[in-house]
Amino acid sequence: VVMYGSIRFANKTTTKQELIFETGGRGDGMAVYYGGGSTLSLSVCSDSVAKVINHRIRDDYLLDGSFVDVVIVINVKEASYLMVDGEHVGASVSTSWKGDDWAGGDGYQFARAGGGFCARATANNEVAFASGEIDMDVGWQVYYKTNHTPGDPQNLDVCGEHGV
Repeated sequence: VVMYGSIRFANKTTTKQELIFETGGRGDGMAVYYGGGSTLSLSVCSDSVAKVINHRIRDDYLLDGSFVDVVIVINVKEASYLMVDGEHVGASVSTSWKGDDWAGGDGYQFARAGGGFCARATANNEVAFASGEIDMDVGWQVYYKTNHTPGDPQNLDVCGEHGV
């Protein structure tokens, strides 16, 4: 599964986790959120164990207010990773969900808080995404049955004119 959105981030000083997208729950699922210190995070949970990739948004993105391409890749039974503006950031995390159930039985949320989500730090610590803007012309695109590996010579062209 490949997910893509174009997001303009504002400088973030509070510790609340602002949800961009989440599906599943604290047992099995994944979440993309923006936290304190202007950090974008991808959290992947399997059997209630969370693995997290954190990436600090560069100051020049925060200052000039440009949209940033964010790509999440979930390769079931292999590895998941985060890409920001075409660059693989942070380490890949292994994903070992049972079968193909990477979202558990819980629903999903887009740019709003609701229910338990993977790697929720503390109760009531999640809020709707408010420290920036999601390009609603792009939305949050999900491409099922699409795998990608960092360094793959094939261009992952899910970002329209931007390309990744």
